[in-house]
Amino acid sequence: YNYDDIMDYEVLENGAPIMSSGLGSAIVGGALFGDAGAVAGAVVGKKTVSQQVILQFRIHMKSDDDPVLNMQWSYDVSTPNPEALTKVHQLARKLDGILGRSKGTD
Repeated sequence: YNYDDIMDYEVLENGAPIMSSGLGSAIVGGALFGDAGAVAGAVVGKKTVSQQVILQFRIHMKSDDDPVLNMQWSYDVSTPNPEALTKVHQLARKLDGILGRSKGTD
């Protein structure tokens, strides 16, 4: 793929959009560490029920063959995955720079 083939991207947490190209990293920080990130699991009696978090990074391409490139991480909300969160932030920053240059705004 070429950088010019990238149309945009979005980040989803459990299927809900929390960030997309052009909105900046502030949204992903608040969403990833906000309400959903603060939940440590529901306590039922003496048993703790885990809650799975699925974090997806989707890159929309101009290709008819592969229109969406998808990366996915999953982890239990009680044990956040800092590596996945760091990768999402790094990838978003990189793609924002690429998209800005390809559109002539950088």
